[in-house]
Amino acid sequence: MIVVLDASTFVSAALKANSLPERALLRAIDKPNRLILLQQEVEDEYREVIFRAKFDRFVSVEHRQRILNIMVFAAEEVEPSEAVRKCRDPKHNKTS
Repeated sequence: MIVVLDASTFVSAALKANSLPERALLRAIDKPNRLILLQQEVEDEYREVIFRAKFDRFVSVEHRQRILNIMVFAAEEVEPSEAVRKCRDPKHNKTS
C-alpha cells in the first residue's frame, strides 16, 4: 500500500512519543507499504516545525530527530508531475 502522511500526523508523531501518529508512521514503513514524501520542500517544512524551541519541554530533540530520520531514510521522495492548488491556505499549495 502507498502511504502519504499529512503534516499534522508527522508532526504529532515527532512530538508525542508512543502516540497513535507515531505508530502510524512506523507501520507506514513496514513492507509491503511504501511511505511517500512529497518534495524536499515538505521535508524542510517538517524539520523546521518539529525543531522549534517551544517543543523542547514536551519531547526530546533526540526523539524528534529519530522520527525525522525514519521519514527521511524510509520514505520515497516523489516530485509531483502537476501542481494542484486546492488548499484553503495558499502557503500549503506546493509547486511542481
